[in-house]
Amino acid sequence: MLRSVLFVFVIIFVISGFASLYLITVKDKSEIRESKIAINAFKNEEEFLSYLNKVQALSSGLGGMFSGRAVMLDQTSAPTLESLKNPQIDGGTPKRVSETNVQVLGIDEPDIVKTDGKNIFYSQEMFYPLYAPELMIERKSEIGIMPPYPEARAETKLIQAFPPTTMMNLAKIEKSGQLLVFDNTLVILANDGVYGYDVVNPSQPTKLWLNEFDQASLVTARAYKNKLYVILSSAINFSHPCEIPLFKGGLVNNSCGRIYYPSMVMPVNTTYTVMEIDPITGKVAQQKSFVGASGSSVVYMSGERIYLGLIHQQDYAQMYFGFLSEDGLGLVPKQVGDRIEKLKDYDLSAQAKLTEIEYLLETHKQTLTNDERVKFDNDFLNQQQKYAARHIRELENTTIIKLDTRNFENVAVGSVPGRLLNQFSVDEYNNNLRLATTVGGSFGGSGETENDLYVLDSNLNTIGSIIGLGIDEQIYSARFIGNRGYLVTFKQIDPFFVVDLSNPRKPEVSGQLKIPGYSSYLHPLADNLILGVGEEDQTVKLSLFDVSNPNEPKEVGRYVLSEYWTEILSTHRAFLHDSKHSVFFVPGSAGGYVMSYENNNLVLRKAVSQINAKRAVYIDDYLYIVGDNEIRVIDEKSWVESATLDL
Repeated sequence: MLRSVLFVFVIIFVISGFASLYLITVKDKSEIRESKIAINAFKNEEEFLSYLNKVQALSSGLGGMFSGRAVMLDQTSAPTLESLKNPQIDGGTPKRVSETNVQVLGIDEPDIVKTDGKNIFYSQEMFYPLYAPELMIERKSEIGIMPPYPEARAETKLIQAFPPTTMMNLAKIEKSGQLLVFDNTLVILANDGVYGYDVVNPSQPTKLWLNEFDQASLVTARAYKNKLYVILSSAINFSHPCEIPLFKGGLVNNSCGRIYYPSMVMPVNTTYTVMEIDPITGKVAQQKSFVGASGSSVVYMSGERIYLGLIHQQDYAQMYFGFLSEDGLGLVPKQVGDRIEKLKDYDLSAQAKLTEIEYLLETHKQTLTNDERVKFDNDFLNQQQKYAARHIRELENTTIIKLDTRNFENVAVGSVPGRLLNQFSVDEYNNNLRLATTVGGSFGGSGETENDLYVLDSNLNTIGSIIGLGIDEQIYSARFIGNRGYLVTFKQIDPFFVVDLSNPRKPEVSGQLKIPGYSSYLHPLADNLILGVGEEDQTVKLSLFDVSNPNEPKEVGRYVLSEYWTEILSTHRAFLHDSKHSVFFVPGSAGGYVMSYENNNLVLRKAVSQINAKRAVYIDDYLYIVGDNEIRVIDEKSWVESATLDL
């Protein structure tokens, strides 16, 4: 019986929130708990192994229940309107060319569709049934009994796109993945490695280089000032942890001096390697590795700075002893409490101490009657919940490491309570870092939660915060624009918060609006006009927020699509904004939707049916809607379809 009580404590301990509603604005630095975490390089393999031994002792007491997410975080500055290019190309020079929807101008993000103003590069992974006649002909010698699964064909197609009257398939590369374009070099970030292709003649792409993954996998990448930044993850080799095989036949990080770890012991099983690669040659110029937990690190890039966030839980044994000291020992006789207190100083692992506590409590329960045992279990559980509520911001923290991309030197380290949702939860502005976090509810999505906003200075010291937004809710979307922040929290309704960040030492909530459903992506369409893309009643919902009066934000437009899903809900790169025509594009499984927001009204300007739309780009005044099997071109002056291409 006691084993179940202790297991319940692990769950409650991590996910419980505050029982009462409150909102606190930290007014001065003295009120904020400062981080004392440092970041150091391992001196040798023995030191690394010693650290891992401590980690194993800690994580054994956690039952393996630590989790997180791996997402790429980039800076959000002023409203990101589409960028303009003026490439000199045959057949006319387009005056406008869209780019991938990114957070910060000048830092490109990988996506499945790219355009250089004349050509479209489209990475596909299509599935075909093996009994298809054309595949049977191609694989006649291989096919015997038909296997009961489809065959995947991964390829990247190169398409001449502009002008639309000359649109045609040019070539294909038998590889797919996320794409980045550096002048005449196409980089494909595939599952098995990073490829570089010369596409100066898109009809005949030529492979320039390949960095094939060894025992590493891709987290994400960015392009900045003609440099490629790649982040890889690798499982730690617990026998020889300093050896990190990254690329086959080439790069291996075998220097402990280039592997960094936080001074506090936290569950780790993975190394994250940040590297700079020359996109023309594929050569690695710089690299540095950090230890973390699989799926629990985040990366944020802001020009010459890369921020690495390590999400971690508190030492469970210490927290358990804290609970017993504050609340639990009052439930047991003094002699039992004294024996538990002595365990603190024993040279035992966390698991061994917890096992001993379990034995002492179980022995005590055997002296109780059945009625007394039931009362003890319930009192014990309620005291755990109260303790977890008081210490909710000590259960999970994000440590942030600041890295200079010019020399790959560590600049600063800081820490904030809670966890980040995604890349839009972070923003650098005027040398300050703003972060929106959720505390509580870490495991299983249950238990009370709260949401905080923190402002850190250039040394990553906390200088201001708002604590306790959206009690018993979680952050579903965030956006920072200049001196304002916008947050959406959700459980049953969608509170839309407007935050005044003009004084970074005293951020304040200006206003809020509560509406049904939620928005999981926020996009600035114009000054004081924010679009929310989300869901309501299992359908895609578009909301238009007027924030001209930050004290009273208003939903001035609302449109529900007959779609249960859009890729924008999982990636902002699927979104396209065309400010010239006051429209934006929403891809869906049943079609593509061109929405107008002219005069602050949401109107469906053009619906394109019978296409599983993935992305859209514009070249001049032509909108190219890219689907699984075709591209359709819409003339934005008349909103009439002007060309199609079968893929």
